[in-house]
Amino acid sequence: SNVVAISDAVNGTPVLLHSADGGQSWTNRNGQIVIGDTPTSIPSAFTSVSFGGAGKGLVVGANGYVVRTSDGGATWASSMPSATSVPPQTAALLSVGHLSVDTAVTGAILGFLFKTTDAGASWLELTRLGTNSPSSLAFAGDGSGAMVAANRLYRALPASQGAGKPASQHRTP
Repeated sequence: SNVVAISDAVNGTPVLLHSADGGQSWTNRNGQIVIGDTPTSIPSAFTSVSFGGAGKGLVVGANGYVVRTSDGGATWASSMPSATSVPPQTAALLSVGHLSVDTAVTGAILGFLFKTTDAGASWLELTRLGTNSPSSLAFAGDGSGAMVAANRLYRALPASQGAGKPASQHRTP
């Protein structure tokens, strides 16, 4: 099975590793990914990676950078969220998490949240958490999940328990 790992820039070059054998061996993309059939330099540092299943995954990073894959990381396509309040090129995307194969949420600086329902091809702005930047997102298969932002833990409910209501928040010690 395919595995993808990311790292902040090493010597100025973002690192993306790919494994086609479940992590037994790794290929360093050396600051490049294949978008379509073209090797392309990775323009910014990555901050988070998430896979929803069926080989579909997302990697997000600085300057609103998003790449998506549907083949386990062998090839990638570029995709950038848009927001009415902030240009995505200035928003560092800090975290990404999948709710399902095609649905994911990404969090940006200044508390912006974006959602995709088509595996990252397009994005919608969800809400804004004031200036609380979401540093981590995680979801379970039923749609429940958690997000950490500014020392607060936010809990998302699955659809069967009232999803769509504001997430509850809990201050962490």
